[in-house]
Amino acid sequence: MTSSIHTSMNLDEWKESGLQLIKALRVRGEEDAFRRLLSDLYPDTAHFIFELLQNAEDTKATTVYFNLNRDCLEFNHNGDRLFSETDVIAITSFSNGTKRDDPTSIGKFGVGFKAVFAYTDTPEIHSGHFHFRIHDLVVPETKGVSKPAIDDKITSFIFPFDNPKKSANIAVTEIEKGLRNLSDNTLLFLSHIRKIDYKLPNGEAGSLQRIDHDNGRIDICSFHPGGAEKVSHWLHFQKEIEVTDENGKPEKCKIAIAYSLVEEPNKKNEGSRWKIVPLEHGQVSIYFPAEKETSNLRFHLHAPFASTVARDSVRDCSGNDQLRDGISELIVESLISIRDQGLLTVSFLAVLPNSRDNLIEFYQPIQMAIIKAFEEEALTPTKNKSHAKCTDLFRGPAKITGVISDKDLKTLTEYADGLWVANPPPQSQREEAFLDALDINSWSWTELAETFCIIGYDDKLIIEAWLQQKDIKWLISFYALLGEASSSQRKSIIVSNIKIVLVETEDGSSYVFPSEAFFPATEKITLPDSIRIVNKLVYDSGRSDENKRLAKLFLEKIGVRPFDIKASIEIKLIEYDNKKLPDFLSGRVI
Repeated sequence: MTSSIHTSMNLDEWKESGLQLIKALRVRGEEDAFRRLLSDLYPDTAHFIFELLQNAEDTKATTVYFNLNRDCLEFNHNGDRLFSETDVIAITSFSNGTKRDDPTSIGKFGVGFKAVFAYTDTPEIHSGHFHFRIHDLVVPETKGVSKPAIDDKITSFIFPFDNPKKSANIAVTEIEKGLRNLSDNTLLFLSHIRKIDYKLPNGEAGSLQRIDHDNGRIDICSFHPGGAEKVSHWLHFQKEIEVTDENGKPEKCKIAIAYSLVEEPNKKNEGSRWKIVPLEHGQVSIYFPAEKETSNLRFHLHAPFASTVARDSVRDCSGNDQLRDGISELIVESLISIRDQGLLTVSFLAVLPNSRDNLIEFYQPIQMAIIKAFEEEALTPTKNKSHAKCTDLFRGPAKITGVISDKDLKTLTEYADGLWVANPPPQSQREEAFLDALDINSWSWTELAETFCIIGYDDKLIIEAWLQQKDIKWLISFYALLGEASSSQRKSIIVSNIKIVLVETEDGSSYVFPSEAFFPATEKITLPDSIRIVNKLVYDSGRSDENKRLAKLFLEKIGVRPFDIKASIEIKLIEYDNKKLPDFLSGRVI
């Protein structure tokens, strides 16, 4: 809504007041300084284009068209709200115009539109019943202006390159660059515009088109002259929140976020599947990208932040803090939806902020909100392809989690809800860095060793019963794992009081203490019936299998040794009492 002074004037009176304003500036010698001030607010050519797009968006236009000629730029849109007398007054004023009190509007017929005067002195507007030219920044003129051959439902702007301080050649070069630089993000956070077409002076054409799908997925097809057509995919979330402005008045504002999607072949050759991937540089948008604002996030976000006049960076104020907190809540809500869509995989963790991203202070609450969500909601990917609260999970090296299953973990830790976190693939540094920030129970080499080093009678029985359920293949991997855990770089494992060695028996196999188990005799010795030989399937004397080789090293380390003369004597010393010792030593026993 314009001020009461504005609405009380008709167009003739408004034109006369504009002439008086410019005359006063000229009398004071300040007209050039005033024009320079407006030009300095918008040093970047892209903002000139964005101002036009913003005004089209506010009229609910779905399609816009730029026609760049050698001497002018034409801009048309199909917005369903055509110009009124109030709009004519607004576009030739310096107030916030007709949309000042509408927080959902982004184009403002006021200072923002004045960016066009860096290129033209006499812009023309044709919309509905109104066909006029603006001169001297604020003066509407209908004399000599006729309606062009356009549809009555089209609003058209014509910008002759008649600014004496910028030649037509420079204007064409800058605007062409701006059009070619229009990116996916130009359309990503708009509610109405779905297509941008443009044509260059040499007849080449470019376009961007947004296609909306179910579940928040958006495709943006873009083509710029000289390049190939590109299609990008996005997962888009938005909501409306209420914030309190500087006057204590509640306002409803739309906020949104967008994650980058890629389509990759399904491993089962059943079509394709979607995957969310981190962006190299996530952008902050105030409907359009704020070029000088850096979040260091790996996804895009939007809010109607209070900003600089050029809308290229975010200002420091309480209203922006409220918008940022609303975005934090929206991100948490999006995580739940992403999980339910089957997209919250371990690779998705690379999209989320970690300590290495060095978020500036304003965006750090977003990172804290995400971590809190992983603590309170079942969001952390698990090895069994489910999700759980990070505080209910265990994290360990891939070598351990590859042998010790979730069920095994529950047995060894006696933690009823114990599950493994899904381990990221090798070289997945961003995923690892995010997991480092979560409150996850550690179960690494130290914990593995301590499980066997500090053990009571009841625990001993639990472990022995647990081993009875395992097959040979698993046991080989388990022995190899314990061998690595007890290596010089790890912690010693003491299993002398556990029946952990699988030996051969007449009935098949059983477990015995390490001191009771032997490898086959290296000499021609008749084995006593009481001697237990390690099951040959769990090790490889030829050492052609790495796991079997490591398994044998582990067994040797815990005291299993080949049965030889020395071992035979030791056994007999135990089996025979002192009266039989001479006979034993004479060799008659063996």
